[in-house]
Amino acid sequence: MMKYVLYLLLFCVCPLLAQAGFVMKRATYIEIPFKNVSGLILIPVELNGKVLTFILDSGVSETLLFSLDNKDSLLKNAEKMWLTGLGGGISAEAFRSVHNKLNLGEGKFVDSNHTIYMIMNEDFNFSAHLGVPVNGLLGYQFFKDHVVGIDYRNEKITISTSIDYFRHYQTRYQKAAMQVIDQKAYVELGLLLKSKWQKHLFLLDIGNSESLLFFPNRISDFQFSSKTLKDYIGKGFNGDITGIRGRIPAICLGLDTLLQPIVSKVDSFSVRNLNLNRKSLGLMGYGVLSRFDIIVDYPQKAFYFKRNKDFFEPFQFNMSGLTLKHDGLIWQDVYMKVDVTQTVYGIHDSLIGRRVYTTPAQFQYRTQLVPAYSIVDVREGSPGAKADIREGDLLIEINGRPSYRYSLQQLYNIFSYREGKKITVLIKRNGKQYRKKMILKDPFPFERMD
Repeated sequence: MMKYVLYLLLFCVCPLLAQAGFVMKRATYIEIPFKNVSGLILIPVELNGKVLTFILDSGVSETLLFSLDNKDSLLKNAEKMWLTGLGGGISAEAFRSVHNKLNLGEGKFVDSNHTIYMIMNEDFNFSAHLGVPVNGLLGYQFFKDHVVGIDYRNEKITISTSIDYFRHYQTRYQKAAMQVIDQKAYVELGLLLKSKWQKHLFLLDIGNSESLLFFPNRISDFQFSSKTLKDYIGKGFNGDITGIRGRIPAICLGLDTLLQPIVSKVDSFSVRNLNLNRKSLGLMGYGVLSRFDIIVDYPQKAFYFKRNKDFFEPFQFNMSGLTLKHDGLIWQDVYMKVDVTQTVYGIHDSLIGRRVYTTPAQFQYRTQLVPAYSIVDVREGSPGAKADIREGDLLIEINGRPSYRYSLQQLYNIFSYREGKKITVLIKRNGKQYRKKMILKDPFPFERMD
């Protein structure tokens, strides 16, 4: 199932010093659990003794830090510089910090001389859009010297110094050549366009929740096979990224063919200041990669993949047209089941002492902190817009159930579930509550191409 894209990033900088990189200690392999949130891999990272949450992102060259209080006290030897990335602007202010210690896998995967780039723009914040705290991005340095296996379904990363550890798996995997150019990995895909198959190179972008994102003006005869939608694609360092979404007939990775994927084509303005790799047609992200168990071998420039149980899941999209964000925590009276106990002192059945009686479960209201969600964008002409749901509305209930009972990801799953599904939401606007009804509609119905 395709996840709603939150941010798309490319990061370009010329390092002044080479990094030694991560080393494995007391182990031949390491397993690190992760959380999959909206198609992004979140892993715990200890930075200079403080445990943080980073997104694993092979689309960035260096490690980035943001959304953290008292950053200055955590990092040392910082110097000011400028970064470039997707978005309409030219560059973003940052500080470069050296000699930092990163620790993963309970001390088994360590870099004691890590360079970090601290983003100063406080508006650049993943946490509100994901509904969980996120402090930074971990990119090329994580991958460059090791073999990394990613199991999306079981949310597990396996790291080894050699492909030999994965030998017993390899007979079930397909293998593709992988190019590593300017600290980024590229893999070849087949595209079915206008009834003809074409082969093109795509950036392997773990950390991108799109399926495929095409750079502008790379295929002269590119054509979608469905209706299209001009849409907000994501946010980069320098501003919003916009483009067009739609379906193409099929893509092929090795011997496996995926039908009717939803892809995006970014507009020229969003990438006008980037020096993009001319060999690459675009980015391949979570929407494709999550349908496989993958092994990425940067040292030997190889990419292994095996379809998993999600391979045949249809490519779907947020059909409501509503974009949500996590608005922090609020106090709320929550109706919940509680056990009520009674303690009695005295003589009972010839026993002297204390007896505890537990009555049957009861339901009571208790005040507790719960997540709040608000609408930050409503796509024009969407079911949400037709239901008169507006930007700034607070989401109180969905289908009669309090919204705080859902994570942000679960809400998007409801909005992406099935065309024709009826959704009733209770929203709060200017202190008043309104009940709105909408029927989900696929903005990209597949249309066969002649």
